[in-house]
Amino acid sequence: MGCDSAQPPVEARWRFVGLQTLTLQTNAPALAAALKLPEFAAARGPLVQRLSVTLWEAASGNTNLPAATRAALEPLSADLADRLSLGEILRDASGHRQWALAIQGDASRAKVWQDGWTSLFSGARGAASKASVVYQGGWIIAVSDAGLTPAKALLTTLAQIPVESGSVLHLDGNLAGLGRYQFDAAARDGAVRTTGQWSQDKPFPSPLPAWERPGFIKDPLVHFSAARAVSGWLAQAAALKDVLGADVPDQVFVWGKAAATSNTPPMQTYLAARVAKPESLIERAHQAAGKFYPAAPAAPLWSGQLVLDAERHQASIAGFPPINLAPGADDNRSYVVLGMMPQGPSKLSFPKELAAQVERPDVLYYQWENTAEAMGNFSAIAGATDILRFRQASVRRPGIAWAGAASALFADTVTEAHVTGPGQLGIKRKSSAGVTAAELIWFGRWIDGISPPRPRKSAAGH
Repeated sequence: MGCDSAQPPVEARWRFVGLQTLTLQTNAPALAAALKLPEFAAARGPLVQRLSVTLWEAASGNTNLPAATRAALEPLSADLADRLSLGEILRDASGHRQWALAIQGDASRAKVWQDGWTSLFSGARGAASKASVVYQGGWIIAVSDAGLTPAKALLTTLAQIPVESGSVLHLDGNLAGLGRYQFDAAARDGAVRTTGQWSQDKPFPSPLPAWERPGFIKDPLVHFSAARAVSGWLAQAAALKDVLGADVPDQVFVWGKAAATSNTPPMQTYLAARVAKPESLIERAHQAAGKFYPAAPAAPLWSGQLVLDAERHQASIAGFPPINLAPGADDNRSYVVLGMMPQGPSKLSFPKELAAQVERPDVLYYQWENTAEAMGNFSAIAGATDILRFRQASVRRPGIAWAGAASALFADTVTEAHVTGPGQLGIKRKSSAGVTAAELIWFGRWIDGISPPRPRKSAAGH
């Protein structure tokens, strides 16, 4: 299917070794240890449930998963989590996503898949379903549309997925409007090493614009990210259009510091964007946020109180946690700075070793973090977002609890994106488990069924 030019382009193609193999491998010991934690055992059931819901949503386009279909799907989801699987996802001519996958199993397991897979698509697509499952030489082969993807020919296609030494996960595909990508994660030499390529039709600037890192970013840092030549992407973000206007940043920096004491929350994470007129952007941000704070008697959609300090050109949401957007300046360069807590003074400078890694000629994006320490900062951001949107999240939920316990096992993570050609990026990461602290938090929240927060509707339904 992936090589047939008559077929629609493949959105995603994967090869995943399965959690059973990951817990036994010794080449990335922190990842194996994280999967053996008692917190992961507690999160396994919710993980399987979330996979079932995700399969249903992808097949049906709605979130109302019938109880009978859920019961039939959960054994399939458990297999997808645990066993070696290969698969493809594409969109057919009518816009439906179609799935085709092969998973290791025996004939008795194939019967379980036959029942669950057909239940999924008959429930999602009714009489139009063309789902099919066949068993072939130790492989269970399942397709959502046998007319588009003959099941018996699928193994030949999926066998073409490249496999690196120590590979735990391969992903590639072509996402409309976003570009073509390929990523490989391998457990090797005590870490998870991820390599990838990403390409778009529009070339990157050559040479890249000179770095303009703010001088007010100083040690002690627990995480730091920098990106340049990003104005084209930011200009396409509909959610930012009213705020950015014509002053679209081309460089963005994110950094975080550890809590000052053991009794203070780790809320010292900041974002700085290089802009020409920060005062005007801050006023637009204040106006855009105003729609979430309608005049009485309507109820606010966000918590806290929206405040504009016109004299100091600062916009903030007062409450807990406080959120502040203010101008920042350094060497006649202007920025807007977003954060929750004031950045305390520091007699230290930006780390020279980190600067040398970031400020190489071909680096478009660089991210470094001490994952265990950065976990507190990004957890605080996630919690603040929940509070802002009138939603309570608990660290006692199994996914969040496992993410917190697992992060304590992890060391530094470094991610780099280098321009390797017109419109082409080479990407690499070295990490303990293949993920950053922010990604680990997202995964834990996903396990717990915490969707990205949305504003609370007012009584008028706005």
